[in-house]
Amino acid sequence: MNITNIINEIKAKCPTFESRVAGAAEYEGLRSASNLQVPAAYVVPMDESASANATENSIMQTLTESFMVVVVINNQADPRGQHAYNQLHDLRKELWRGILGWIPEEDYDPIEFSGGSILNMDRFRLDYGYEFTSEFTIDNSDTRIADDVAALPAFESVTIQLDHKTLPPDGVVDHEIELTLPQ
Repeated sequence: MNITNIINEIKAKCPTFESRVAGAAEYEGLRSASNLQVPAAYVVPMDESASANATENSIMQTLTESFMVVVVINNQADPRGQHAYNQLHDLRKELWRGILGWIPEEDYDPIEFSGGSILNMDRFRLDYGYEFTSEFTIDNSDTRIADDVAALPAFESVTIQLDHKTLPPDGVVDHEIELTLPQ
């Protein structure tokens, strides 16, 4: 899923961050590369996992995409993190109201919350990761199958051959019917 859509939604729906929301390809390295004033949020893509194909002659899989919203807050008031952790409760509520249940892109399911944890804490800041997921169904239209089927010649007629006079069948065609299909 496109994390820019998520970033824009958090900017629009979560006023505490005052538009201090950005993206990152991964959490590692974010500490040295992040330059937004706190509180700030960073949207980081996580795992993609797919179910087994549910059909035998086409593609039908559920893709679950995960992302994390890393909330960075000031921890200078209490190096133990108690004050900062209490702030996280209100920020979580704001994030939930901003993106929980929102449909991030066409064909996706609404965003669900899957958990959170402290990622890093020092005497200056606390980084907390809130994890979310959304599902998408992969079908033939997302694969090469649709192009392969479109490249097939038109289905114009069918020939039916019957071997019914003996058991077991003797391999001799007793009746043959050819049907021309309307186009």
